[in-house]
Amino acid sequence: MSDATWDQLTLRIHALYRAGRYDEAREAGARLDELGASWQEVEPTRNVRRVARRLLRAHRMLAVDALQLGAAIVAAGVRAVLPFLALDERLNDAAQREGFVLVSVVE
Repeated sequence: MSDATWDQLTLRIHALYRAGRYDEAREAGARLDELGASWQEVEPTRNVRRVARRLLRAHRMLAVDALQLGAAIVAAGVRAVLPFLALDERLNDAAQREGFVLVSVVE
């Protein structure tokens, strides 16, 4: 999980509050807290940036999204499956193509 992802999720949760969708916002916030207890934060090292460059060649995505997915790939190491959380459809598509299992904030 990157700081950018946490920020994006938090912004979306607060948007639900502002839209009067309080139950959904509370559920999403609780789910984010639950997921946050187990995620691993990865710094943008040279290896993460190298993987991100490969991802930009292979998938249509923003650089910040490639860094996020690159960090997940580096964190996964040799593990074949690791849960992945994002709100961006293109990022989720790329993550699935890279072998990740998607999780949702709201179930």
